[in-house]
Amino acid sequence: MLFFSRFNCQSQNLNTLEVKRIYSSEADYEKANPSDIKNSVSTTDKSIQIFNQGSLTQQINRSSIPPDLNSFILSPKGDYFVAFEEAEKATDYLYFFRSDGNLLSKHLVNIYPNVKYSTNGEYVIVFNSYGSDIFLFDKSGNLSFTCDYTDLIKDKSKILYNVFFSENGNDLLINAGNDAHLVTTKDRVIKFKTSVGRVIDGDFRSDKEIVLKTASERIGLIDLKILSKSNGLILDTMNQAKRIELTINGVVVFKNSGIVEYEFK
Repeated sequence: MLFFSRFNCQSQNLNTLEVKRIYSSEADYEKANPSDIKNSVSTTDKSIQIFNQGSLTQQINRSSIPPDLNSFILSPKGDYFVAFEEAEKATDYLYFFRSDGNLLSKHLVNIYPNVKYSTNGEYVIVFNSYGSDIFLFDKSGNLSFTCDYTDLIKDKSKILYNVFFSENGNDLLINAGNDAHLVTTKDRVIKFKTSVGRVIDGDFRSDKEIVLKTASERIGLIDLKILSKSNGLILDTMNQAKRIELTINGVVVFKNSGIVEYEFK
């Protein structure tokens, strides 16, 4: 009971989250949440293997994929993946494949790609890690949005750290410098600008909130910030966690004092 009280006192005033469950160890958390094991891709000289929650579900003959491709990013549901050649030079092409290895599309980009997905896997977000280009593709590899982020935020001095799209593709969150800018993709209007620090990971969790994992003041630790999607107001914060996992309905915070799973109110 003391363990519960010590952690609960940090969360009793949260505006957006409430405690769902408390775990005594990471093993207990993983045992209780097997569905949280992420899909993954593994490669050998002969095959590309796709795993769904730890189980092998697809095995693609390596010879059917262009030999220079060495980076494979699997969609959240494991139904398709993006592949490219990761090297010291900029990447020429992005490839979109179904999970059975059939090619969906191929795009000339000439960037150093950072690839991620919307939570529902319907969109692929790609941005240049050493430049200013941002691309949005649908799951078939069709390009639906592209921009230079400095044109959107009207500031060429801020380094681009991260980019996130809403599940419907209508809103774009740009982390440049210490700021988060929410921009509409249709008319390219800035809805808000909020100081949040450097964003490590994040997501649009509903029509109301945006969840961000940011670099903490202490090296090696991370903070949690939950923003209002309507105006950028920071609704909740948690500081200096060892690890934070974003789940479908909430977040899991790992601290020295324990592991707490929260769900949105």
